[in-house]
Amino acid sequence: SQSRARRRLAGLGAMVVLVTVALAQPQWGFRWTELKQDGTSIVVVLDTSLSMDAEDVSPSRMERAHREILDLADLMKGDRVGLVLFSGGAYVRMPLSLDYQAFRTMVRRSTTATLKSQGSDLGAAIALAVETLGSEDGADRAIIIVSDGEDQIGSGTAAAAAAAEAGVHIFAVGVGTIDGAPIPMEEGGFKKTSSGDVVLSKLD
Repeated sequence: SQSRARRRLAGLGAMVVLVTVALAQPQWGFRWTELKQDGTSIVVVLDTSLSMDAEDVSPSRMERAHREILDLADLMKGDRVGLVLFSGGAYVRMPLSLDYQAFRTMVRRSTTATLKSQGSDLGAAIALAVETLGSEDGADRAIIIVSDGEDQIGSGTAAAAAAAEAGVHIFAVGVGTIDGAPIPMEEGGFKKTSSGDVVLSKLD
């Protein structure tokens, strides 16, 4: 009969609706769950001195440094990361964070023109990185230095020893070659000494 057909059609429609709702797994209310996530706190220390514009690696030391750091960011999962820049002084470009997209952006925007003071004060950079990491007991803390290794102030070794005493691990990624290359200047030509000789920057 027509009434039985209508009831069967209505029952089939109700079944479809109920199955769809069940598949959606509706939930009411919420509950707080505390999750413990073990990760490492890492501060990347990037050299932004003029020597990082040398082109003894392609396309330049700075561009190669960017690529190495961005590759590292792709491997991070649950690790807090920060960024410290240094040349004649040191500057926290980004404090520790889980925002890897912001970290990538800060790295790409960091060049040899970012800091006005020129030189290579590696010791100040390491000390600032240790300060940025803080002093969490039992936490894994590391500094990754990406640089051509020149330390004109000469305080890098002492700062590294102090970091080790604080339980901070230091890893160095050297960018450049031992044969070296001249340092290109923004206005053209290469950087020269006061006597007119072209400065040759080498990986140290």
